[in-house]
Amino acid sequence: VQVDRVALEAALCFYRTFDRRFLSLILEDFLRGFYPTSDQNIAITGPKSTFFSLGPIQRDGHAWDGMRSLIIFRPAIAEQTFYRASHDNFIRHWRFVPIAAWCLIFAVIGGIRLLWRQLAFDLAIIAICIFGIGFLVYFVTCLINFSQPRYVLPLLVSTIAAGCILIVAKAQTD
Repeated sequence: VQVDRVALEAALCFYRTFDRRFLSLILEDFLRGFYPTSDQNIAITGPKSTFFSLGPIQRDGHAWDGMRSLIIFRPAIAEQTFYRASHDNFIRHWRFVPIAAWCLIFAVIGGIRLLWRQLAFDLAIIAICIFGIGFLVYFVTCLINFSQPRYVLPLLVSTIAAGCILIVAKAQTD
């Protein structure tokens, strides 16, 4: 506990300096979230661990008695869960299209729809606010990196939600 307290105090001291190198690292970390990275291996950790635990469960069943009764540890279900997680498009979101590209695509579509009066201005503002909330949450997690790792999911979800509004919401016609 004392080591953690000392580490936290050291980190807080570093924050208080507003050192340009540190601020540039925060900005670099922030920008990294907009470009492709593969977090698929992290996202499938649960199904993968369950699937690969089937061997030890079969070999030493007595040690796993409490878990063997759970449906998730049935071989067919564990295998299907692992397969599904490995091939899920939402989990694989980073692999091919960076979030910066999604932002640009949605902004262009929303802008065109606004110009053609197919999208109400109020709805565009709502989409921007939804994106802004995810953007802000993501930025704060990059800023307080001493307590949390970079957490891009709010940015991804808010980008997709804002994009959905910009693509399908209709302007009211009286």
